[in-house]
Amino acid sequence: MGNKLTLEEQETIILYDNKNKEAEVYTHHKTLIKKLDKLCTSHPEIFQLTAENDLGGKTYKLPKRYVKINAPRKSNT
Repeated sequence: MGNKLTLEEQETIILYDNKNKEAEVYTHHKTLIKKLDKLCTSHPEIFQLTAENDLGGKTYKLPKRYVKINAPRKSNT
């Protein structure tokens, strides 16, 4: 297959548990990588890049309080 991942293989995984206060984010999503890289630079005490692989994936560590799932916005129609 070579060193290229299919779109299905270019996943994002967010891991955290009920014991620890930190979450781990593993991603191949280019926009998310750019955002997390900027946060690592501007707030290194909060966001840390912990690993990179040769296929373009990166792993970050951050407080799990920054992992959010929001309700859908109300439609104006």
